[in-house]
Formats: sequence, structure tokens, C-alpha cells
Amino acid sequence: MESPVAKPALPQSIDAQLHHQPTPDSVRRGEENAQSRFAAILARAKILNADGKTSECFRSVAEAKRVLGID
Repeated sequence: MESPVAKPALPQSIDAQLHHQPTPDSVRRGEENAQSRFAAILARAKILNADGKTSECFRSVAEAKRVLGID
């Protein structure tokens, strides 16, 4: 069985909790926002790593894993 591909995600919206169906546009925006957040976290981790700030880098990587849902 293939393992699922991890993708960045954001917390469930209020609309989703109220059982409102997402539109294709809202799904696209949500995915773009999650991708942007993930990219920013990884960029910060790379900078911290380059600066020799290992523990801060690992914290950023842990945050990136949480965004992907792979704690």
C-alpha cells in the first residue's frame, strides 16, 4: 500500500465547522495559503541553519512537520 503524500494544511475553518461546502476557489486559496506558510517556515529554517542556530532550526522544522500533519 502506498503511503499518502503529506501536504501543508491549515486548521479547519468556521465555515467547514458549520458544514458549508467549500468552493473550488476557496479550496485553491486554502492550499495556496498553506503552501506559502510552509515555504516561509522552511526558508526561516534554512536561514537559521546557515547562521548556525541549530536548535532554532530544529524548532522550525518541527513547525513545518506540524503544518504537514506529520508530527
